[in-house]
Amino acid sequence: LIIGISRIYLGVHYPTDVAAGIIVGIGSAVVSHAFLLDFIEKIMEIMI
Repeated sequence: LIIGISRIYLGVHYPTDVAAGIIVGIGSAVVSHAFLLDFIEKIMEIMI
């Protein structure tokens, strides 16, 4: 978040660029987390 603010302050990115990056980052983290939980659950079933 601080880096995004600094990029806007320095004028190298627009606020919409930073907002889009935050949205994409959060979205990819949520999707990755969901897949990882499912993967771990399947591995645990195999081990039991």
